[in-house]
Order: sequence, then structure tokens, then C-alpha cells
Amino acid sequence: LTALPYKWGVQMAARLLRPDFSHMMRSHGTIVLCKNIHCEPCMNVHIAVKVSGPLNFDRVKCHIQERLVHARLPGTDTLVYPELQQFTVRWADYIFWKQESAFNIDNHVTRNVLVNGERLSTVETQFLGEPLPEHKSPWHLLVVEDDRTPGAEEFHLLFKYHHA
Repeated sequence: LTALPYKWGVQMAARLLRPDFSHMMRSHGTIVLCKNIHCEPCMNVHIAVKVSGPLNFDRVKCHIQERLVHARLPGTDTLVYPELQQFTVRWADYIFWKQESAFNIDNHVTRNVLVNGERLSTVETQFLGEPLPEHKSPWHLLVVEDDRTPGAEEFHLLFKYHHA
């Protein structure tokens, strides 16, 4: 209870002194962010999906951008998921969301083609072990194709994001 006035004070100070911040992260998320999320990928959520059907990478990227990144609440200009274009910043012992200065979907949705006997598990291990870049929204979707199987109508989506 004694921390609430301090938290409110920090929120007010941020509004006045840091207009570049979007909003303060909910308190249950701040507890887990004690570590640097960009150096220690241990707090990331990972999802792997095998998709049947032909791959159109540009369509996948466009779909993610339209349906998630730029999705708006009905009848408003308010983004449904503003954090998909924001990153976290520590200030006055709290975590705030801050807008990426030059958000680019190409930094978050990328492609990998398995070649020369490369295994999906190797790509997956490498992808999941890489930290998320600083000053970028903490999520990444990797689309993996296998060029060793001509005519194969399947691909894999590897998605990771920080649980914040």
C-alpha cells in the first residue's frame, strides 16, 4: 500500500517529463522484468507451428501487419496491440512502453530456407537462443521453408515474444 503513492508519482512524472513513453507496464509484468530481456532470452514465450499449404511469404507478412500490428478497435483509431510497435524502458524503477522510432515489419517477420541438409531443429534452437534486439518491440516471427523437398506444400512458423 505504501508503494502506491510512489507509483502514482512516477506515472505523473513520466507524463510530464517523458512524453515519449506510452504507458507503464502493469505491476505483475514489472516483477518479472528484473533481468534485461534483451540479454537473457529465458523469459520468452515460444510457439512453433507446422502449416500445410503453399507459402506466400509476402502474404504472411502482410497478414501479420494488417491483422495484428495495425489492428484497430472497432470504430476508432486506437490500436488493439500498441505494444507490437513498442519496446520496454526502465525508468524510476518501473517499466514503461516506448514507441519504436522507425517500426519496420521486416525487422520482426523474417524468412529462413533450409538448405544443404540443414535441420529444422538446428534453426529452431538457434532462433530461440538469440536475444531479442534492444529498442525494438520484443517479438519475432521466423518463417522456415524447406527447399530440399520440391513441391512440398508446408512450412513452419517459429514465433517468440517476451511475455511482457
